[in-house]
Amino acid sequence: MPARRRFIADIAPGRSAFARSVLLEAWRALLPDTFDTVTPLKLRDRVRLAGSERITLTDDIESTTPGSIAGGALDLLWIDHAADVAAVPSTPAGVGVTVGAEPDTGLSTEDLAAAVVAVAGERDAASIVVFRLDERDHARSNEVLRAVRRMSSIPVTLVAHDISTDVTARRITDCALVVTDDRTVERVARSSGVPAVRLGARDSLTELYVALHDPRSDVGAAALEAARSTAFALDAWQRGRMTTDGLHASVRPVRLEDERVAA
Repeated sequence: MPARRRFIADIAPGRSAFARSVLLEAWRALLPDTFDTVTPLKLRDRVRLAGSERITLTDDIESTTPGSIAGGALDLLWIDHAADVAAVPSTPAGVGVTVGAEPDTGLSTEDLAAAVVAVAGERDAASIVVFRLDERDHARSNEVLRAVRRMSSIPVTLVAHDISTDVTARRITDCALVVTDDRTVERVARSSGVPAVRLGARDSLTELYVALHDPRSDVGAAALEAARSTAFALDAWQRGRMTTDGLHASVRPVRLEDERVAA
């Protein structure tokens, strides 16, 4: 057995800053003393890790690259193991919405804003919160913000994710409903019991209205158990208690039952 076993973090560049920080914090909490390195490896990293057995941990739900392990589902465990926020929302009052710079939702900004305003009115929401999860989302989040303000007298605020993942998550979990195109936001919300609706590539305005009136507020016992099993297997491999072949055999995809878009 090699002297050291290490994981190399590989998170897709398209993930938001918030999603990236949630994933890294979850991985570090569940698998201590890892993830100080991300791909591509620099020369000094290759020298430092020489002699180590390495496995690449990705943000995917299901591994598509030979030799890699899909660790994206471990974001389900972030709020229990890495977050410094309560697992139950404190003052759920508003409706939160997030949309990235290049959303593939099938909805225009006006349609999305109209749906959010309508459900906020029906719920007698105290506020609408537009979240900017990444600097790349500046223009798009401002478009949604302006559209909501044109349609409603409900107070609207913009929350920009900055340094603290916990602060952004606290604002998310303080919402009574979250509408998002970000997989990690959806999972953070549902993991804390906040109803969330995931925007998908095939959404129409009608489909979104239907989903908004029946949002899910949990991630399912089976999905949580599978995520915990994955974390256990990864930890066992790193500590030398499981072979590499055994690790690949034991890790299974973890998905939300109603996810309508590819992770």
